[in-house]
Amino acid sequence: MSEPRSAPHGRATRAVLVVTAAGAVVLLPWVVYLAASLPETPPAGAWRLAWVGYDVALGLALAVTAWLVWTRRRGAAVGLIVSSTLIVSDAWFDVCLSWGTSGQTWSLVSAFALELPVAILLAREASRVLADHDQHLLQSHVGPGPSPIDGPGRPDPL
Repeated sequence: MSEPRSAPHGRATRAVLVVTAAGAVVLLPWVVYLAASLPETPPAGAWRLAWVGYDVALGLALAVTAWLVWTRRRGAAVGLIVSSTLIVSDAWFDVCLSWGTSGQTWSLVSAFALELPVAILLAREASRVLADHDQHLLQSHVGPGPSPIDGPGRPDPL
């Protein structure tokens, strides 16, 4: 595991930290509400377990991702990708399962105004983290310079 860096977080990273930490905190009362409000009768009891379990997993993914980003761990990119994927999946199932019901409008608004923009933000940050990591690897590559065979305009093979 790499040591956390001391440089301040950039604006995009701060936005990711706010979104992931806030998402994890907001999901706590939501999970409690779902657990208490969804019916226990079969097959709805299975839905309660599925929804509550999924939202617990999403909340944990967001919390772990916030910690990974805050401490600048290498696993931050994985956490960002997992969280983004879980959010997109959540939006998909919310929209599909509410289609034709009174909750359809709220599911669409939630998906397009909140969940998908957050998922895109997290995916873009994952891409940036991976690009920064690649750049760091290229800059830290220590070895002999290009051989005379490579010539002046040819890149040094890694």
